Amino acid sequence: MTTFRLDYSNQDESFADIQNTQELLQEANDMINARLAYESSSNWEVALFGTNLSDERVIEGGTSNIASFGHAEATYTRPREYGVSLRLNF
Repeated sequence: MTTFRLDYSNQDESFADIQNTQELLQEANDMINARLAYESSSNWEVALFGTNLSDERVIEGGTSNIASFGHAEATYTRPREYGVSLRLNF
């Protein structure tokens, strides 16, 4: 059996910290992931997958000490990734 999955998400602009620090403003973005899998009748599956296919650089979270130390720090989503997976059921 072959299955295909496509995930799409859209996020409006938002701040990554509670103080709404301008340096941590994340612009609106779109995220796309896809997976194509083939499952055999003999308990194995092979799949091709891709995540963050539009290769968006999106802030996931952050902290800010702009007022005290002039420093803001952000963590970002992973870059575009793709690969193959194999699963055996026994």
